[in-house]
Amino acid sequence: MNRFLKIYLVVTGILAVVGPVVALFLSVLSLLFPPLRLLAWGLGTAPVLFLYGAVFAAGWFPTRSRLGAPGAFVVGGAAAACLAGVTPLLVNEGLETWTARVRAEDKLPSDPVPISGVLRIERDGSAYGPGSHPERLACDTFCAAALFTPGVEAVVVALADDARPREMSRRDDHTAAYRLQRGECSKPLLPRSGADFDLREWPDTTALHTSHLLALADGRCLVFDDTIPAADWTLRLDRRTLWGGDRTRPSDPPNKLVAGVGPFDPLGTITRTRLSLDGRGARVLQQTRVDTQPLAVPLFAAAVGGFFNFQFGWYRREHTDGRFDPIALLARTTRLRLSPSTSPTPAPTAEAVRTALTAALDDPALPAGAAGLRLIGPMLRAMDPREVPPIDVRPDDAALIARAVADLRVPEADIDIGLASAIRALGPSAHVLRGPMVARLLSTPVTKDRRDWSGLGFALALLPPGTFATLTPDEERLLADPERQRWVTGLIERLTDRGASGVPQLIDVIARAYARRAIENGWSGLDDARAALRALCRLGPASGDAFAKLAKLIETGAVPRSVLDEREWQFMLARLSGSLEPVTTIGDVSASRPPDKRQPWPILVQFKPEYCQ
Repeated sequence: MNRFLKIYLVVTGILAVVGPVVALFLSVLSLLFPPLRLLAWGLGTAPVLFLYGAVFAAGWFPTRSRLGAPGAFVVGGAAAACLAGVTPLLVNEGLETWTARVRAEDKLPSDPVPISGVLRIERDGSAYGPGSHPERLACDTFCAAALFTPGVEAVVVALADDARPREMSRRDDHTAAYRLQRGECSKPLLPRSGADFDLREWPDTTALHTSHLLALADGRCLVFDDTIPAADWTLRLDRRTLWGGDRTRPSDPPNKLVAGVGPFDPLGTITRTRLSLDGRGARVLQQTRVDTQPLAVPLFAAAVGGFFNFQFGWYRREHTDGRFDPIALLARTTRLRLSPSTSPTPAPTAEAVRTALTAALDDPALPAGAAGLRLIGPMLRAMDPREVPPIDVRPDDAALIARAVADLRVPEADIDIGLASAIRALGPSAHVLRGPMVARLLSTPVTKDRRDWSGLGFALALLPPGTFATLTPDEERLLADPERQRWVTGLIERLTDRGASGVPQLIDVIARAYARRAIENGWSGLDDARAALRALCRLGPASGDAFAKLAKLIETGAVPRSVLDEREWQFMLARLSGSLEPVTTIGDVSASRPPDKRQPWPILVQFKPEYCQ
């Protein structure tokens, strides 16, 4: 036994030094030969095997001569068992004691706290990494909810001191102050939809944002205050990693076994999330959440992670003490207006939104992006049948939406988001949107930072069947514009309304798209070309001489021969030619990787238009 134990300690000791390094390389090679992962796991756990052997030997060798082999075996086994079971229990008990001490000063007010005057909201700074800081912190939905609370005069939004990036000076921390006022509003702002202050999804965000837009449309405005007033109340959400890695927001479910950081650190990662409210010279609210990683019992190790984070470490459980939802907690313990039902503004109704939007469109003095004009966004989104509850569509809704689309003071971003759902809900009456949508796309300036895709152009595909059987002059101009054609993928797809008469324009779209891509060295998108491919695919044999025209483009190099390697092109060309096999050869041009064995495609034998995607 002595000899065996010595050999065991020498072998596992050597492997404990070199094993994890070799295991790292084996884990990379296991991408090519998966069974190597098992060998990597064995080598990675060598330090643990050595540790257990050393503890056993510490009990075996001193007692072997006095107690004999059986007694020494019991002593050594007991020592190893203590390491396996007692050590993690002691470490975990220490974590529990430390957690209780961290949460010892938590308190909740007996009655909801009335907040008034100036409220300072200190945020976590994880969203503002180096080199990506905004000019100033925005007033989000939570900030606006505080401003609309009676008695609150101003809201200061700032980064928590320990959340400020190291390279950011205190004079350049983007702290901002916001107020609500009536009267002169030369530079009105809008609350940014969303709630950065929250840790989880806030279900009332959309409705509350709409309530704020309605209130702002009624004559109040949200303005930026150049001065930073002294705070009467400070609300702070502090996320801090107290031990271990860089994690600031643990997301693993409790009791999940995970490997620890660093790699055999007994404590793992410890994070603290604390919500506090200070005012009247004292702390009136504090709630703390502590996330720890207790060691699993018995103590053992494993290899975890992927290609870039492969490591060995102790198995652990994720454990959370003091879990809370910040918004729910504040709604219960303060009088902040955090839901439409408690807001001083009326709950948003479809009729209220329609009335305010109509009034804004009727007012030529309103500036672009005014709150009343941006109510088109909530109205369009509410027409989505997935909304609970969706609004009832009225006969005059189509005309109102058409007015909003035609008014260039309405931001395109507010129209893009919900227009597709609104067109589906409007049904045949959506045809009145055709002219305003096309006119707006024509009037949109072409800039370098303009994105290729447009929700407005995409939504053209959803207009009633037959809408584009005859094109208007504006639509002809839009399709002939090599820059703007990339925005109108919906119109390009709907050239199928024209049958074979639309084929020349589809061919021109493809030619211009690939010419533009060649000029821009491959940086230009091909959404317009793909829309034309889908249209030709749906037309199929009814497309006339489209196959011959495309073949000429490929043979002359106007369209690169590499398209014959793309399934989308192979399928479309098969549809045009009537073939039941993928088309990979045109004239003297062939795909670089033709299929080894051609078989009929079932989707060509039993074709459906939705296959052209």
